[in-house]
Amino acid sequence: MTELDDKLPAAEVPYRLAPESPRPDALPLSGTPEEFNAIRAVLLPERAENEQRFSLTGLFVVVTFASIVLGLGSHLPPAVFAGAAGAATLAGMFALSLLRAPPLVVQLGWWLLLAVYLMAIGRALWA
Repeated sequence: MTELDDKLPAAEVPYRLAPESPRPDALPLSGTPEEFNAIRAVLLPERAENEQRFSLTGLFVVVTFASIVLGLGSHLPPAVFAGAAGAATLAGMFALSLLRAPPLVVQLGWWLLLAVYLMAIGRALWA
């Protein structure tokens, strides 16, 4: 046994973490495992197992949406398309932040929209 093992509390004693030098504004972190699990369930929602996978239909919709956006973007002036893609990216980011646990295919769609926005910026700067 090491010196640190002697300082650890026994298994029967609930674990409590407190600062070494207490500050007047610091609150000690203590609680039961049930309380921590309840907090974790609120902050980190668990996904159903079928939500972890992309469906073929979802991927088809995302790719179709991206191709339509790129097709419409080729008919607009580069600066206008970059501005519209940027506004859509910000709106999508705001919408995703409102959802508690958005499906992964929706997150993939937002990342593709961000990639389209970055390509539109490059095209606008190149022109």
